[in-house]
Amino acid sequence: MRHIKRALLTVVLMAAALSLFVPPSGAQTVTNIYNGTNFLWYTSTTIWSTNLNRVNISNLFVYMDQEFARMKGDWGVTTPRSQYYLWVDPNTGGGFAAGDISQIHNAIGSTAPGIGVAYDAYNNTAYGIFAFWAYAIGTHETANLLTGCDYFCRSSFCQFLPVSIPIVVGSRGSELKHRLGIVRSPRSACYL
Repeated sequence: MRHIKRALLTVVLMAAALSLFVPPSGAQTVTNIYNGTNFLWYTSTTIWSTNLNRVNISNLFVYMDQEFARMKGDWGVTTPRSQYYLWVDPNTGGGFAAGDISQIHNAIGSTAPGIGVAYDAYNNTAYGIFAFWAYAIGTHETANLLTGCDYFCRSSFCQFLPVSIPIVVGSRGSELKHRLGIVRSPRSACYL
């Protein structure tokens, strides 16, 4: 009986000690995947470990930096910082703009304002364009980040802003307009 108690105690203590070194199954390890001019890219190691994801996500590194710079120039926007964060979200579908991306914040220990784009947007074809949703969502969320306004006016805050934000970016248009053939769009993102 005494040996069984001792063995049980040993197993419990070993399990407790191991739990200090093994992250819970739901925990994500966050990794920096690219440092661009305007965006510092992060994702989970699970997403980055797949070769297909690495190749397809990497294809948008330069585009997103160029689009951010183009929007700033076309709109004459001055940002409070030189770099923002781009989270390749392990969840499927959609994107977001945020004042602090918690996954990155927890990894780097400081505020991480930026955008997030679901990883599956980089791996599909829509409207005959590979990674269409990565281009569309990434550009959309960059506009949200720069304006503080939902690009397509889904938020009630946006509907009360006393400003009008063009959907076609600036007088020269955007890379998204060029790449995706968007010729005409509504006159503004936020109507009064």
